[in-house]
Amino acid sequence: MPTINKHISAIRILIKEQTDDSVYTDQFLYFLLTGAAATINRRNIEKDRKISPWNLPSYCISLEKSKSHDCSCVPVGCDVLSSKTKIPTPLNSDNGPVIKVFTMDHIEIYPVSEEDQKASMLHPIKKNKLSYSIVNGKIVLWNGDTVRGIPRNIIVRGLFNDVTEWADIESCEGEGSCCYDIENDNFPLDEDYAFTAYAMVLSQLGLALQKKSDDNNNNNPEI
Repeated sequence: MPTINKHISAIRILIKEQTDDSVYTDQFLYFLLTGAAATINRRNIEKDRKISPWNLPSYCISLEKSKSHDCSCVPVGCDVLSSKTKIPTPLNSDNGPVIKVFTMDHIEIYPVSEEDQKASMLHPIKKNKLSYSIVNGKIVLWNGDTVRGIPRNIIVRGLFNDVTEWADIESCEGEGSCCYDIENDNFPLDEDYAFTAYAMVLSQLGLALQKKSDDNNNNNPEI
């Protein structure tokens, strides 16, 4: 799959065929591209199409001991393990956010609301089972070992509204390592739908993609 820069370069070439592309910044074109990709991916998900594993990257992040309420002004409360920073917002579909969380040995950790977690604490089995909630953008892990800090790391997999937000998040490898490399990592969009996304971007600019994209769209009638 192409990188972000390759997608932007392709869009610029298509724009130049019809008008001056210099008025559009890379950031603006990328903003339109992410919107187009999100629309395509959401439609595919809602049509129960399988998402390619190449489009579902995994990010390994570290956890730290914190309070479940995430209110720094209140020093008391339930100790939990949580992500050190907020995670990017995942793509949302009719089936909910497109995100999964796993332990490092790939055991899925299932989501639960904060309210339901309180009820689970009284359940003979659920009270000791790992689960997670999203609290103010952070992953809060319930029933982890906060004394020994176990698990120390988790895997986050999914489709996100802006994959470049992962570039600002440190991976579990430590200082200096990021979860996403904007220059070298692929942009999560199947190449089969690249020209469909380009057509949507140019449409936002009041332009039309040429015959090649029309042929591509004919091969993807549902988009």
